[in-house]
Amino acid sequence: MILVYDFMARGSLHHHLYEDQQEPRLTWKQRLEICIGAARGLHYLHRGTKHAIILGSLNSTNILLDENLVAKIIDRGLSGNATDHWVLSLSFALAPTRQLTEESDVHAFGALLFEVLSGKPGRVLPREYMLKWALHYKREGKLDQFFDPALKEEINLQSLNKFVETATRCVADQGIDRPSMEDVISGLECALQLQVNAEASGSGS
Repeated sequence: MILVYDFMARGSLHHHLYEDQQEPRLTWKQRLEICIGAARGLHYLHRGTKHAIILGSLNSTNILLDENLVAKIIDRGLSGNATDHWVLSLSFALAPTRQLTEESDVHAFGALLFEVLSGKPGRVLPREYMLKWALHYKREGKLDQFFDPALKEEINLQSLNKFVETATRCVADQGIDRPSMEDVISGLECALQLQVNAEASGSGS
């Protein structure tokens, strides 16, 4: 048995967020497009196969990008379908219930969204603290103190608010309160369209 991967010329999302000093930082539009691509991949795992596949491991290191920055999800550990009881590779942002379900994947994806927004990796700032920090700034109306400073001059406020609304729903304490990945995709596509419209009109943030 062998594993066959597509060649992903641009490496991992983690590399572009934190390690690559040779290229400009990812723009907000690029980050949105990458998140949408990853969300579509996770949605396919949940609903596009005969049995739902629970990834159980989701962070910026296992989202790879091709030459056009199109995202694909890989799993460096084990994944299985929703009826399996054998061990799966654990996410850095396992949901509060500690159970591996579609809802726990959604929670991990929400944590990833906040990581992409903040530019602070979960292994530097533990994700449970990052989430508390993000939600605190959201309640205080001070999201400008949370997101990556590289985005300050370009990020549209309406796009930001839609993105954060989507991410916040993903990390709800109760699985029943979290959206499906289809709803997550819709929220992210709306955030992208708001950003595109703002750039087209020249209104910026």
